[in-house]
Amino acid sequence: MYNKISLLIIVLFTALVAGAQNDVEMKKNEVSLSAGSLLGVMNWGLTGSDYDRFSPSVSLGYMRRLSPVWSVGATITYVHENEQKECMAIDFETGDVGLYNKHDKYDYCNVMATAKASWARHKTWNFYSRVGVGPSLVNRQDLYNDRKKVECVVNYQLTPVAFEVGNDKVRGFAELGFGLQGILNVGISHRF
Repeated sequence: MYNKISLLIIVLFTALVAGAQNDVEMKKNEVSLSAGSLLGVMNWGLTGSDYDRFSPSVSLGYMRRLSPVWSVGATITYVHENEQKECMAIDFETGDVGLYNKHDKYDYCNVMATAKASWARHKTWNFYSRVGVGPSLVNRQDLYNDRKKVECVVNYQLTPVAFEVGNDKVRGFAELGFGLQGILNVGISHRF
């Protein structure tokens, strides 16, 4: 029984992938605008920080279709975050140790090279995966000590499951992934 179910899943997946190979005529260029969310929840799990407010990521993208399956392009992303956490401090005059609230602001400006693979598609819908990586300029402000710092870091977006629906020119999409754009990224794209 287990082997029959496994065989059925493999056959269905193969049929979906083979269906993505059909030559549905699509426009070659695509621009998109999207917003991502849950970035603070993701970073809290990685760093242990307490994010009180974070703005959604805002992204502007361009993709060029190379084949019915593969597209490449670039994405520009902006994110603003506020971080508050309790830190231990020593008063050097009295020798007292105490806690204070540290408040930092971060502004990320990122440019990522992206690749997209369609694995099941039709004229009005598309299932795909996307990956992107690129440098970010991070402007960090420490409001407690009134210090500013600009640094360059590498950020990424890994989107294993995404779905888009619409006509040949305008489509809406939703992506589940992990990275600078957030866990859930939704937007609209225009093909030409």
